[in-house]
Amino acid sequence: MVPEKGGETQFADMQAAYESFPPELKALIDGLVVQHSLIHSRKATGFENPMTDHPDVLPVIHQRLVRRHPDTGRRSVYVSSHASHIVDWPLPEGLDLLYELTDRATKPEFVYTHKWSVGDVVMWDNRVTMHRVLRHYPEDAPRDLRRTSVEDIAPTLEQVA
Repeated sequence: MVPEKGGETQFADMQAAYESFPPELKALIDGLVVQHSLIHSRKATGFENPMTDHPDVLPVIHQRLVRRHPDTGRRSVYVSSHASHIVDWPLPEGLDLLYELTDRATKPEFVYTHKWSVGDVVMWDNRVTMHRVLRHYPEDAPRDLRRTSVEDIAPTLEQVA
């Protein structure tokens, strides 16, 4: 099912975004670790009960901010709405950097917007792509999508940076 209006999915190419960063920004973010939490993003988007009492269901995960694709060797930046802060950084400075990286990574030249039609199949590599849905109208209209995920080779902190 596809909504009457809206509901598109946007995909940001995090490899192309990283490659566009100036050398001094790449040097600054290399080696940094970011804490990701679905509870964080749910709170930020207004969920009244973001399951904070079930940390085992929605665990906090540490991810490399800059990761190297295990097959291509290309580097990418890994930010998303789940990124709550940079580990071992003061909160204001870390949030400022995360906002800057997100702004840079979501410039129009790095984003593809897919307008869904019934029967569409879209595949992407979640390790190097940030994605989000746009609002749809009416908001109570069904938007039925199915997703299948493939597990990565290892957590990012165990992979070559």
